Amino acid sequence: MSVGANDQNTGTTPLPGTKNGLVHEIYDLTGSPREDVGPGSTEKKSVLLSVVRACDIDANVSSTKHELVRIICDHFGIAWSNEFVSRGQTVTAKALSAILLALRSWSAQQQEQGIVRASYGERVHAEATMILQCLASELSTSWDGRQCIAQMYREGSSQWRQTEWPGFFFEHKALPILQALPGSRDVMIDNTHFDYARQLVWDLKTHAESIDDMPLGMQWSEELSDGIFTAPTPLNDQGAMRQCVTDYQGIGFIVLNGLAVFKAHESFKAWRKAFVADPQRQITDPVPALRVKSTSLSGRSRKLKVHFIPTVLEAFAFVGEDSFARAQELGVLTTFHQGRQQSGAVREPKFNLHMGRARQHGFRVATHQLMDPHVALDTVNQASPIVILGENVSHPDDLFSTFQSSNHNA
Repeated sequence: MSVGANDQNTGTTPLPGTKNGLVHEIYDLTGSPREDVGPGSTEKKSVLLSVVRACDIDANVSSTKHELVRIICDHFGIAWSNEFVSRGQTVTAKALSAILLALRSWSAQQQEQGIVRASYGERVHAEATMILQCLASELSTSWDGRQCIAQMYREGSSQWRQTEWPGFFFEHKALPILQALPGSRDVMIDNTHFDYARQLVWDLKTHAESIDDMPLGMQWSEELSDGIFTAPTPLNDQGAMRQCVTDYQGIGFIVLNGLAVFKAHESFKAWRKAFVADPQRQITDPVPALRVKSTSLSGRSRKLKVHFIPTVLEAFAFVGEDSFARAQELGVLTTFHQGRQQSGAVREPKFNLHMGRARQHGFRVATHQLMDPHVALDTVNQASPIVILGENVSHPDDLFSTFQSSNHNA
């Protein structure tokens, strides 16, 4: 409900005498972590976004600060003044004072109606849980590389040629679901795209461990999952992530963990090479399982994932600048230096996410178990002999026997 700035029952409490005091009270009323103004008493964009989030105002989070001030004033019925904004995307103390008065009235109305507003951290937890639940129904089966690549091609994905297909297939499946959620936005910061923004800015990531590295014969559990998926996971450019935390008061990552199957990878490479060369042709004729190399800039040949088994979705969040800084101090976020670009130009460093440390120190805000890999491996094995490039390639019994035995005896 809109609140007119001139019709508020704000009592006799005087307004703070400094810009820092104004933004602190706005953060408090919106249930968000306090952040100080920057150099030259410049307010952060996050103070305006905290109002947008708390009051459910329809606004694009990528809007400029001046645009957000206008949207907030329209929402509360505050008469516009040219003195609300200044050069260089600065918001004046006069504008912040008007917004604060409106927020005080809004907060008083909430209290009168018995509405208890959750804190920003609580809202982030709830949003993370909601996202994982929405995605889970689309991630409940094992993925065959050939089928996934062909599906991305048929459905117009620009990423169907990528060798690390599980991550791009996850985005292909997940983004339409996220975009259909109420209030969904995506964000672009310094040429870095983030996939979803509402309470927090979220980005999708995929992490795979080889099936060969999984301890065989053990009952699958959350504890076992946490013990397996611990290797560092590359995130985004550090500059873009820091700017996101400053502008949007945090950043979060939705990580799909899964197990990769590499058996018959040489045949899969040959199929992929043939498909990329001519995706219109239905590849049914036998194609020799040539030793087709997939070579990185380092010159090292690597195996390609043939199957991917989604096992667990996790959400990690860094809410506020203090949380982001603490994650770096604890080694949850560490520097990852990328290789050079094809042109030879140096790439900006990224952050690595150490999921084991993140869980240990409370940065995981939601989790959702997907497939028990024992069941998934049964599903994959039942498809044997698997037809790859027209040739029958049976999986060796020793890969699956222990999993099947463990699963049937559980």
